[in-house]
Amino acid sequence: MPGFEKVRKNLEAHGFDVTCFDTAAEAADYLDRRLDGKTVGHGGSITLKELGLLERLQSHAVVRSHWLGDSFADAAAAPVYLTSVNALAETGDWAKNRRREHGAAAAWSARADEVTRILGTTGLY
Repeated sequence: MPGFEKVRKNLEAHGFDVTCFDTAAEAADYLDRRLDGKTVGHGGSITLKELGLLERLQSHAVVRSHWLGDSFADAAAAPVYLTSVNALAETGDWAKNRRREHGAAAAWSARADEVTRILGTTGLY
């Protein structure tokens, strides 16, 4: 991938593991091997579904998925969490900051505060 080395270095500097593949099948095979026996969660990545990876993993790993009846919280708590990227900055900063912001916004304390605020404005709390 010409020009990708700068992106790779910046992602790795932000704590991401980066592995590139020529085909989707190669990526699915790699993840299938690496995740053997692991507990894996995901948040609804269509990419993972299209790769057929979730079905493959179910034969030799524990898959936590809302598509399989698990809660989003159970999936997020898995030791391995798979997601796909919709956009990526060359610096890697966006990915790091966005991940941090998303985690903070998804925290139960933040959600509870927001529910309390909403109920308070409606007179229900």
